[in-house]
Amino acid sequence: MILVFTKDERSLTAFPSDYEVKGHCELIDVRNGEYEFCDDNGQRYGYAVTKSKVLFGLFSSEAFILVPEGAPDVQNVMRLIDKARTFDGERCGIDSTDELKAQVLKRRGAL
Repeated sequence: MILVFTKDERSLTAFPSDYEVKGHCELIDVRNGEYEFCDDNGQRYGYAVTKSKVLFGLFSSEAFILVPEGAPDVQNVMRLIDKARTFDGERCGIDSTDELKAQVLKRRGAL
């Protein structure tokens, strides 16, 4: 699960995969630093821009991929949860930040 924190709205959204994150976040906003990315294991992510040739190589298209940064740390997840004003976990079947916290801590053997 990938968590996306939108800085200006202070919203946290859970996505089942990075593929779905790429469909939700626009490259221009990613470049402008409007998001923080982390998975439910505490792995933070930055991004890299990819280019692909389209229409016989005459035009190129840009997108982004998530790139791990640093070592996973459960505190990365907890920090995003604590900063969030709103939460959308519907895509992952999670109803609240409390439920998300419980899942993260249970996996780590803390509950």
